[in-house]
Amino acid sequence: MKWGKFRSALLAAIVLSACGTKYVPVAFEAPREALKKQSSFYVMLPNNGRYGGTTYENSGEMTAQIVAKALAVHSAQVWQAPFPQSLNAALASARQANYSHVFQSTILNWEDRATEWSGIKDKLSVRFEVYEVQTGRLVSSLVTDASSSIWTLGGDHPQDLLASPAQSFVGGLF
Repeated sequence: MKWGKFRSALLAAIVLSACGTKYVPVAFEAPREALKKQSSFYVMLPNNGRYGGTTYENSGEMTAQIVAKALAVHSAQVWQAPFPQSLNAALASARQANYSHVFQSTILNWEDRATEWSGIKDKLSVRFEVYEVQTGRLVSSLVTDASSSIWTLGGDHPQDLLASPAQSFVGGLF
């Protein structure tokens, strides 16, 4: 009988943890027209995320990798910049390498909490922007917030919150 109650409680915890992640689009500018499959992308490396006095090492790299992976589903030409740079420098580099678009991610907030014992959710806020290389025109943008479930068994991090909005935004470009 105890096993049945434990199994029910475990199942309830799994269901609650799956439903507890929240994604909130804060601002969105839709593309005027869908991008073509032959579009190519220069993915900028964002600066690492911060919260208070804490800088989360490799958060910029993880963000760029997640974006590049989402783009690779739709485009055969995706290149990730090896270091952070300004938008103007990225546009110049992309123009020289003959890419059609620059994808800029900006980490606005990155909170990696020990949710499993503190009850404080992981939080993420990020801005995605896509620019046309030849004109420098903004094609589309999204600012989104995300927070983890409070029901976690450990191992959740802000980068785990990033794939869903990145895939949705990139899918909407095409």
